Amino acid sequence: MIQRIQSLFLLVGAALLGLFLFLYNFPQGAAVVNPDGGVAVNDLAWFPTLMYIFTIFLALGVLGAIFLFNNRSAQRKVVVALQYAILIFVIALLLVPYLVEGMVTVQEAGSAALFLLPLGAYLLLFLARRRIDQDIKQVKDLNEFRLR
Repeated sequence: MIQRIQSLFLLVGAALLGLFLFLYNFPQGAAVVNPDGGVAVNDLAWFPTLMYIFTIFLALGVLGAIFLFNNRSAQRKVVVALQYAILIFVIALLLVPYLVEGMVTVQEAGSAALFLLPLGAYLLLFLARRRIDQDIKQVKDLNEFRLR
């Protein structure tokens, strides 16, 4: 039964990120009217597209971590990196709209509850990392037992 439960944790985590990708309305940059009468897009008009692409890479990264089951130490490193990436992703989505004038915030978009999806994915990656650590210890103990 080694490796099964963390694969399920990772699969459900990827599914949560994919669900977030399709349900969340990424905040759009606002058009700002210049004093000379021209309309210009604010400096962070590229931000929603970047966050959308980052979500796709996060979900694919979590799916890819499942296939590293033969190399548990590499799988653990990837899962830890993905955990940090999810935290950075959530912080960026929460803070950047407040820092840029005219950008729609999370509360205005009415989708604050959807942030439970990436946070749930973070929790599932944490559980998967714990199981990977247990498997590494179990394999190490079995190898020591065989050497006796």
